[in-house]
Amino acid sequence: MPFLVKMHGHRPVPEDAPNGTKFCPARGYLAVLLLAKGQYTEGFSEWQQEVSIFHNAEQTKAVVDAFRKSGYREAMEVNIRALVERSKREYVSPYYIAIWYALISENDNTFKWLNKAYEVHDDNVPLLRVEPGLRSIRSDPRCADLLRRMGLPQ
Repeated sequence: MPFLVKMHGHRPVPEDAPNGTKFCPARGYLAVLLLAKGQYTEGFSEWQQEVSIFHNAEQTKAVVDAFRKSGYREAMEVNIRALVERSKREYVSPYYIAIWYALISENDNTFKWLNKAYEVHDDNVPLLRVEPGLRSIRSDPRCADLLRRMGLPQ
């Protein structure tokens, strides 16, 4: 499975997808970078373009409506709930869910999902030290503990 596909827990881009969607996972990375920088409007715009091919229309609409109505935090919470619900039916990277929790400073939930990612040997956990979406948790002692358990320098 390609790295970008596995990281975000998405299915591969369908063969019959419209032109320009081959790089959908890259839009997801850009969305996380923008959201981590506090550029919520731009971040959600990129996120919406990425998920339009992978998620159902109701989920995308619910997140966009929450953003317009209540702001970025509510939109992120709606997205997290949808990802967690989807993870009950199909694989969604726990690492990816952890990033969304970190973006709203829900550190306990961030570490809950990072530990799940560690337990299932998610290939992305070693990116913890460089993932922009997880910058806010690096000073937490639980981060050093997770890095130690992986045998990585802290």
